[in-house]
Amino acid sequence: MKKILILSGYACKSWIWNSINFDHTLYEYDIIDWPRDKISAFHSLDEYVEYLYENNLSKVDYYDSVIGHSMGGLIGLYLAAQYPDKIKKLILVESYILSPTPFFQNLVYVNNLNTHREPIENMLREESPYYSEKLPMQLRALDLSDVVYNITQDIYAFYGDRGEKDNRIIKNELGWNKALDDKINVLFICDSCHFPMLENSLEFNQKIIKII
Repeated sequence: MKKILILSGYACKSWIWNSINFDHTLYEYDIIDWPRDKISAFHSLDEYVEYLYENNLSKVDYYDSVIGHSMGGLIGLYLAAQYPDKIKKLILVESYILSPTPFFQNLVYVNNLNTHREPIENMLREESPYYSEKLPMQLRALDLSDVVYNITQDIYAFYGDRGEKDNRIIKNELGWNKALDDKINVLFICDSCHFPMLENSLEFNQKIIKII
């Protein structure tokens, strides 16, 4: 049975993953809700890494896959780099190696606003006060290229296409050099933005199941 660790992003709860249809006979998975009583003292991604090692990675031989959304994917990068024997594969979902351009700075695709905007915005509004005020500043000024270069595991990355059907345009917006492009396997989810697992759960499921 494959073991999977699933990490949510900044101010996100585990319910964002509810639409993923894992076969319980094939997969055992740990979905993390960040502890409200601790995260106000987590001022950097390193402290999330320490928390996960103590509470999860140290208690298993390894995870076949780590799936991380947004900040959760960045934490996954650090985990994969620091504990290569504990993580076999890394899957990023809307996680940005470089600071995202305006193209990516939206939560929900226009066609999905009526369905998804309110619950997502309510979640973010409710959860964000529990987080360190210093953390958003760190997340906005990103260049994790060197972390990626040092990872030996396979890396996959999902991004919502924001309605843009020319993948070359989307990849150009990521701003990756050839080394990053060669290192990361990129997949795009149609008609979605920052929450593709909710906005287009059918396509997201079909693609992620093939990877894990």
